[in-house]
Amino acid sequence: MDTTTPGHVTSRRSVLAAGTAGLAATALLAACSDDGPAPGLSGTPVPTTEVPPTVPPRDPTEAQLQADRDTFATASSLELLAADVYRRFGVDFQDPELLAAAERFATDHEAAAAIFAAEAGDHPGLGEPNAFLEENQVAPVESLLTNDVAIADLATTIENSIAATYITAVGTLLDADWRQTMVQHGAAAARRAAVLGNGGTGTSPSAARFPLSDLIATDAYLTTTTEAPAEGEDGEEAAEGEDAE
Repeated sequence: MDTTTPGHVTSRRSVLAAGTAGLAATALLAACSDDGPAPGLSGTPVPTTEVPPTVPPRDPTEAQLQADRDTFATASSLELLAADVYRRFGVDFQDPELLAAAERFATDHEAAAAIFAAEAGDHPGLGEPNAFLEENQVAPVESLLTNDVAIADLATTIENSIAATYITAVGTLLDADWRQTMVQHGAAAARRAAVLGNGGTGTSPSAARFPLSDLIATDAYLTTTTEAPAEGEDGEEAAEGEDAE
């Protein structure tokens, strides 16, 4: 994993806009130039060979690395939850196209779960569908999943949750390649949600930005904490050593 901490992220649109404005301004100045000093300046600028200072990259802290591992473990649990829903309920689709899509989507989610799990390390809860969402999102509607519309609606909600969660995670991950990977998996979830939306008939995006309304609850994240030694432990050990002498 690349351990360079990402800096401020500028949107592609703002970069393009700034570049276009810069080119236009340069062209305008060039057209108006008479080889004299630039407006607002007098005399000839003093040449310099100084190299702008650079900021050395900082190694990430253990807490930052652990936060990434938490993100990967959470993502793996979301992928397994989606796969489980397709395996358990997608087989009941009556529409042949939805039935085939459910099988394909389940396989895709299982593959994605393995990719995320490989980066999560030895993490509690790894290898199981997200327990919080299973209890609070799937179980309450399980008895209602008796037709294509209900099954498709549940799957759409889960795909939307995955997409929203991954979009949010992009701004926190340390590694640029993983940010790109997270975007790709989020986009795949958004496409699946579009296929299954509107009760399985499909939907089209209504906004340029993906809505984050289905972002998972805080309790759905798989997190770990590093406990510091209890206060006084070192002193107790020292005292025991003194007694031994």
